[in-house]
Amino acid sequence: FIACSDNDEANIVACLTVNIDDGVVKHNGFGLTEKTELTLQNLKYIRENLNPKTHLILILGSEKDTQKVLVGYEGMVQKHIIINKSDGFGVSGYNDLDKNIIYEMRKIAKQKKKIFAIHSGEKNNNDIDKAISLNPNMIIHLTNATSKHLKKIEDKNISVVVCPRSNIITGVGFPPIKEMINRDICVGLGTDNVMLNSPNMFEEINILFKLFKLNEKTIYNILTKNSDRLLSMKSSTIDIGNPVNLMLLNSKSYNLSSVFNPLSGFIRRARVDDIAKIIS
Repeated sequence: FIACSDNDEANIVACLTVNIDDGVVKHNGFGLTEKTELTLQNLKYIRENLNPKTHLILILGSEKDTQKVLVGYEGMVQKHIIINKSDGFGVSGYNDLDKNIIYEMRKIAKQKKKIFAIHSGEKNNNDIDKAISLNPNMIIHLTNATSKHLKKIEDKNISVVVCPRSNIITGVGFPPIKEMINRDICVGLGTDNVMLNSPNMFEEINILFKLFKLNEKTIYNILTKNSDRLLSMKSSTIDIGNPVNLMLLNSKSYNLSSVFNPLSGFIRRARVDDIAKIIS
């Protein structure tokens, strides 16, 4: 698994890998440099050295808006280098880059049929309509989204990734997750910036259950079916022809040994150290 977060000093986002090997979770950090050449070397290393059977590899590229850098022909070449070596673009916010650069990135991502994601509505809602106008594949946060914003997102079939643990740390409030779900918006769950949070999805699950009072089945669907929709994958349903990634939990661990309902136990109690094996 590769969790990505925007870094003002990088042309491509910083990455943190979490390797699950025989139930042992190992963390390896990759701080990608400002120079494209070194960045591409790191990306090549990641692609060649991470086992796709134990990692879901998703890399989103980003850009640094610095006056005359990355504009014109040079900027176009750099954007194509980034998009060709990654799975799409991830933008930290509409107000973080020149709007012409953002629209150019959106156009290239669409042409290449790759992901375009943008953070929006975290501290306030003055950039949400701008983000919606880009028709991105997904918007991250939307902490301050109104019903009017959610109606537009519903109509455009844009997915949303909420990051409640990050929102607690930054004190920006909480996204209207229940309204999103009631509107049948595809809601995903994320950890946001790896500088704020470890990429521990079990902790995010705890927040959804205990703070937002979502039921176990709804949370499970967010983690599985909705993730498939977000990333255009077919790995959450066991069916003929579908690639399947299975996470096996140790039912005999001290934490789970007294669990009677597997779904409730997974949502309410499971931790990283309960993972016994990943089968892909």
